[in-house]
Amino acid sequence: MPETRNRLMTQFSRHGCNVAQQKVQPFVRCGMQFEYSVFREHDLNLRFLPLRLGSSSRSYASPQCQVWTDTCSKRHCKWQIVAAQAHAKDFANLEAEAYRSMSLYQLESAASLNLLAKAEAVLHEDHKVPQSLLNQELAAVLRTRVERALVANNQAAKNPGDNAGHNNELAKATLKQLQELADANDADGIITSALHGAAGAVAMAVGDYADAVNHFEADQSNAISMRSLITAYDKNGQQGNARRLGAKLAALNVPLIEQAVVVPEFRKQRAALAAKTNPALDPRGKYR
Repeated sequence: MPETRNRLMTQFSRHGCNVAQQKVQPFVRCGMQFEYSVFREHDLNLRFLPLRLGSSSRSYASPQCQVWTDTCSKRHCKWQIVAAQAHAKDFANLEAEAYRSMSLYQLESAASLNLLAKAEAVLHEDHKVPQSLLNQELAAVLRTRVERALVANNQAAKNPGDNAGHNNELAKATLKQLQELADANDADGIITSALHGAAGAVAMAVGDYADAVNHFEADQSNAISMRSLITAYDKNGQQGNARRLGAKLAALNVPLIEQAVVVPEFRKQRAALAAKTNPALDPRGKYR
């Protein structure tokens, strides 16, 4: 399990004994229990969402999350509960990570960026959490903001009247902020990896695939970077590397939000492409 993206589980597990005795939430086995049967990969892409929060935890959810609706899905509300519990225990880094996790599966870039702004605001408040942990989560938030700003920039470019320039400037300014954070914490590998992921996304956006390859290769434990690196390899004429990394990504199984939002869809696309190029591999063929 990659050390760089396991904070949400390990830290709750570490402090779960004390939390379990409180009204906030009865963590199972002195940590978080992950329900694998409710949120399956092919359904909500959140197989590793922490569930089983106990009835008392419902009081910590926002009012609109008391009833599941189309505008407030189960996965979103569960993360809201996690954020509320982390806030109650003053785990600012975990609260911010919950907001960042929600931002990753938003279809609308504006909603994603709003959640990331909320995550950053939490990290800048006064907390008892060690500053090193706050900095690591801030790096992850900034990296995600760069990526979502670039997505928003592409969406705006297709719709006349939208402010594509603003999103482009947001990506550049956020990358600069992340660079300054990395410079101030040059011994922190987690922050450095986040910087490479963000810089690789910017390089991809401008068509500098060789530079993108260099950056993404420094962050290969992240499923989002792996997916982008496959594209960068292909665009850079390194099809052999792209195939090998594609097989590795398709086989990836780690209980992290990046895995949940990337790997299931990647597997579907990979299977569809294989079936198209070689119909014998299509399991639907026997029914035709």
